Amino acid sequence: MDSPVLQQRYRGPSRVHRVVAGVVIAALVVSGIGFIGWSVFVQSTPDVTSQLTGFTMPNDHLAVASFVVKRKTQFTKATCELVAFASDHAVVGEQTVRVVDGPEQQALRVEIRTDRAADGVDLQGCTTPDQLRPR
Repeated sequence: MDSPVLQQRYRGPSRVHRVVAGVVIAALVVSGIGFIGWSVFVQSTPDVTSQLTGFTMPNDHLAVASFVVKRKTQFTKATCELVAFASDHAVVGEQTVRVVDGPEQQALRVEIRTDRAADGVDLQGCTTPDQLRPR
Protein backbone atom coordinates (compact mmCIF):
# COMPACT_ATOMS: atom_id res chain seq x y z
CA MET A 1 0.00 0.00 0.00
CA ASP A 2 1.65 3.11 -1.23
CA SER A 3 0.39 6.32 0.16
CA PRO A 4 -0.15 9.25 -2.21
CA VAL A 5 2.35 11.33 -0.22
CA LEU A 6 5.15 8.77 -0.74
CA GLN A 7 4.32 8.42 -4.44
CA GLN A 8 4.51 12.17 -4.90
CA ARG A 9 7.75 12.46 -2.91
CA TYR A 10 9.66 9.57 -4.55
CA ARG A 11 8.34 9.50 -8.10
CA GLY A 12 10.83 9.59 -11.01
CA PRO A 13 11.41 12.45 -13.37
CA SER A 14 8.53 13.47 -15.56
CA ARG A 15 8.35 12.60 -19.23
CA VAL A 16 9.20 16.21 -20.18
CA HIS A 17 12.36 16.18 -18.05
CA ARG A 18 13.51 12.90 -19.63
CA VAL A 19 12.93 14.23 -23.17
CA VAL A 20 14.78 17.50 -22.42
CA ALA A 21 17.71 15.59 -20.89
CA GLY A 22 17.88 13.31 -23.94
CA VAL A 23 17.87 16.26 -26.33
CA VAL A 24 20.61 18.06 -24.36
CA ILE A 25 22.80 14.95 -24.26
CA ALA A 26 22.29 14.32 -27.98
CA ALA A 27 23.19 17.95 -28.79
CA LEU A 28 26.39 17.69 -26.72
CA VAL A 29 27.41 14.45 -28.43
CA VAL A 30 26.74 15.84 -31.93
CA SER A 31 28.63 19.07 -31.21
CA GLY A 32 31.58 17.10 -29.78
CA ILE A 33 31.75 14.87 -32.85
CA GLY A 34 31.53 17.95 -35.07
CA PHE A 35 34.38 19.66 -33.21
CA ILE A 36 36.60 16.57 -33.48
CA GLY A 37 35.85 16.29 -37.22
CA TRP A 38 36.63 19.96 -37.78
CA SER A 39 39.90 19.65 -35.82
CA VAL A 40 41.00 16.61 -37.83
CA PHE A 41 40.22 18.37 -41.12
CA VAL A 42 42.06 21.58 -40.19
CA GLN A 43 45.13 19.74 -38.89
CA SER A 44 45.31 17.41 -41.91
CA THR A 45 45.23 20.21 -44.51
CA PRO A 46 47.96 22.70 -43.50
CA ASP A 47 48.81 25.78 -45.56
CA VAL A 48 52.48 24.74 -45.77
CA THR A 49 54.60 21.66 -45.05
CA SER A 50 58.34 21.14 -45.28
CA GLN A 51 60.86 18.31 -45.21
CA LEU A 52 64.64 18.35 -44.84
CA THR A 53 66.21 16.35 -47.67
CA GLY A 54 69.87 16.67 -46.77
CA PHE A 55 72.72 18.78 -45.43
CA THR A 56 76.48 19.16 -45.78
CA MET A 57 79.21 20.90 -43.79
CA PRO A 58 81.68 22.38 -46.33
CA ASN A 59 83.79 23.99 -43.58
CA ASP A 60 83.77 24.79 -39.85
CA HIS A 61 81.72 27.96 -40.30
CA LEU A 62 79.16 26.90 -42.88
CA ALA A 63 76.33 24.37 -43.11
CA VAL A 64 74.28 23.90 -46.26
CA ALA A 65 70.76 22.50 -45.98
CA SER A 66 68.44 21.24 -48.71
CA PHE A 67 64.71 21.01 -48.10
CA VAL A 68 61.36 20.88 -49.87
CA VAL A 69 58.49 23.29 -49.16
CA LYS A 70 54.90 22.53 -50.23
CA ARG A 71 52.47 25.43 -50.08
CA LYS A 72 48.69 25.32 -50.54
CA THR A 73 48.89 27.87 -53.36
CA GLN A 74 51.70 29.71 -55.10
CA PHE A 75 50.56 32.87 -53.30
CA THR A 76 50.92 31.41 -49.79
CA LYS A 77 53.67 33.25 -47.91
CA ALA A 78 55.73 30.92 -45.73
CA THR A 79 58.57 31.37 -43.26
CA CYS A 80 60.90 28.43 -42.57
CA GLU A 81 63.34 28.07 -39.65
CA LEU A 82 66.56 26.05 -39.85
CA VAL A 83 69.00 25.39 -37.01
CA ALA A 84 72.57 24.06 -37.18
CA PHE A 85 73.85 22.30 -34.08
CA ALA A 86 77.23 21.04 -32.86
CA SER A 87 78.18 17.62 -31.50
CA ASP A 88 77.36 18.83 -27.96
CA HIS A 89 73.83 19.74 -29.17
CA ALA A 90 74.47 23.47 -28.84
CA VAL A 91 72.90 25.68 -31.49
CA VAL A 92 75.75 27.13 -33.57
CA GLY A 93 73.74 28.76 -36.37
CA GLU A 94 70.22 29.71 -37.37
CA GLN A 95 68.62 30.81 -40.62
CA THR A 96 65.13 32.06 -41.45
CA VAL A 97 63.96 31.60 -45.03
CA ARG A 98 60.96 33.40 -46.48
CA VAL A 99 59.16 31.67 -49.35
CA VAL A 100 56.93 34.13 -51.21
CA ASP A 101 57.51 33.46 -54.90
CA GLY A 102 57.57 30.41 -57.09
CA PRO A 103 55.58 27.23 -57.54
CA GLU A 104 53.56 25.47 -54.86
CA GLN A 105 56.33 22.89 -54.33
CA GLN A 106 59.92 24.07 -54.22
CA ALA A 107 63.29 22.50 -53.48
CA LEU A 108 65.47 25.03 -51.66
CA ARG A 109 69.15 25.11 -50.72
CA VAL A 110 70.20 27.41 -47.86
CA GLU A 111 73.59 28.31 -46.40
CA ILE A 112 73.74 28.68 -42.62
CA ARG A 113 76.68 30.56 -41.12
CA THR A 114 77.90 28.85 -37.94
CA ASP A 115 79.95 29.97 -34.92
CA ARG A 116 81.91 26.71 -34.96
CA ALA A 117 81.80 23.32 -36.61
CA ALA A 118 78.27 21.97 -36.96
CA ASP A 119 77.35 18.30 -36.75
CA GLY A 120 73.84 18.51 -38.13
CA VAL A 121 70.99 20.67 -39.35
CA ASP A 122 67.37 20.59 -38.21
CA LEU A 123 64.44 22.04 -40.10
CA GLN A 124 62.16 23.39 -37.38
CA GLY A 125 59.35 23.71 -39.90
CA CYS A 126 57.51 26.36 -41.87
CA THR A 127 54.67 28.64 -40.83
CA THR A 128 52.27 31.06 -42.50
CA PRO A 129 50.36 34.03 -41.07
CA ASP A 130 47.36 31.70 -40.58
CA GLN A 131 49.32 28.58 -39.54
CA LEU A 132 51.39 29.30 -36.48
CA ARG A 133 52.36 25.67 -35.79
CA PRO A 134 55.53 24.81 -37.77
CA ARG A 135 55.17 21.94 -40.22
